[in-house]
Amino acid sequence: LVFLGDAKKISWVIPIFLACLGAFGLSIYVFAPRYNEQLNLLHHTDGTIFNAQEVLKGKIALVYFGYSFCPDVCPISLYALDEAYAIMDETEKQKIQPIFVSLDPARDTPEILNEYKKAFNMPLITLRGDETTIKKIADMFGIKHEPNPPDDNGYYTMNHSNIFTVLSQYKQPSFITAFPNGDMIAKQIHKVIAEEETYATFFFCH
Repeated sequence: LVFLGDAKKISWVIPIFLACLGAFGLSIYVFAPRYNEQLNLLHHTDGTIFNAQEVLKGKIALVYFGYSFCPDVCPISLYALDEAYAIMDETEKQKIQPIFVSLDPARDTPEILNEYKKAFNMPLITLRGDETTIKKIADMFGIKHEPNPPDDNGYYTMNHSNIFTVLSQYKQPSFITAFPNGDMIAKQIHKVIAEEETYATFFFCH
């Protein structure tokens, strides 16, 4: 953007221009990276550190917090997302990255998470960390979670938020309710992709 003329005469234009950009989403460049930076504190099941800047470049992340021993909402929600992924065309599939963050590092070992993701056809990335790190990240994402008292055999379930957090390139994080229906999730994701393309066009980012 180039202004021609007396700098004093146009000095008032720049603050207004920047304010307008902020209203249309400039703040995302300050806000959204904070979430990516938190994910960088987690590890893949092979022990390598997750690199959000590399893995999520040009993609929309769908982050789900849960645990592999969950008997109901986790598998139902992830299977619904898997169904949504199957509905999408190849172009849309290339634009999203499903991520599963374990809220139960004590039981969700790398081996268990590797087996867990085999149940889905989508390219699910499974991440884990220590309890302190997981709590910090979950709190920042607004994910409520707490374990229930164990039974006589030591088995326990967990109460936790059941949502997909959407991390896009050009918008602040948003949320998709984990509907038990792939078609409904696919429609929501299609809307997010369309909005992302609109923002990319607006900011001349291709």
